Parts: sequence; structure tokens; C-alpha cells
Amino acid sequence: MAAEKVNAVAWDADRLEALQPAVDVNPWGPLACADEAFRGAQLFEFENGGQRALIAVRPLAFRHGRRLDIVGFRSEGDRVEAAAIDRALLSLGARFDADLLALCTQVPHVAKVCIRNNWTVTGAVMLKAVKRGQ
Repeated sequence: MAAEKVNAVAWDADRLEALQPAVDVNPWGPLACADEAFRGAQLFEFENGGQRALIAVRPLAFRHGRRLDIVGFRSEGDRVEAAAIDRALLSLGARFDADLLALCTQVPHVAKVCIRNNWTVTGAVMLKAVKRGQ
């Protein structure tokens, strides 16, 4: 049986700083600083033995259901086991009564892990800079 724990924690400067790398690999990262990128998100701490991670999620409600966006993730301990974190994300989805979990990533190994855990690729994020230097 799974031993992972997922507990709500308060945002503070150290946790916000710890999640900065998630902003750096976010497609919208060049436009936002960490406090903007996580605005409206709730923070959770994942624990499973020596595995530890911060998970930021933003719940969204729509006419036909609820979506839980995973907007930040940062491992802080032993390498996180894919199946354990997938179970943790599903438990967060249940807590928020979500119909869908959503994750936007530019990190190929994260996408591969998601696919191996039955996530579906639904398209691509397309960006084109309008201003020079972006």
C-alpha cells in the first residue's frame, strides 16, 4: 500500500524560491516571476520515505466540470518515484473534486513519465514572440 503523504503548506519566500526552476521551464516563464506564475495556486508538500517535493496546483471551475492545473513541481529529496507522484496527483485531484488534471511542461522526461502513467498528450503549446528578445 502507498505510504505517500500530501499535505497543504503555506506559501513563504523559501518555498516560492524553491519553485523558481518550475517557472524557468514553464512556457510562460519569460513573462512572469514566481509570485505571478503561482498566483491563485495552492501549495502541497509530498512525502514518501526520503522522497520530498513541493507541488503547486491551481483549481479551475467551468460550467461542465473542474480542472486541476499542476503549475509547479520541485523535488527536494530522494528521486521521486513516478508511480508515487502520480498517485499523489490523483489524490489532489480527488480533494478538489477535479474531472481533469492538467500539466504543461517543456521537460521531455516529465512528459515521458506522464505518458507512462496514462496521461494523454492533447496537443502542443505554440508560441511566437511578437517583441524582439523574447
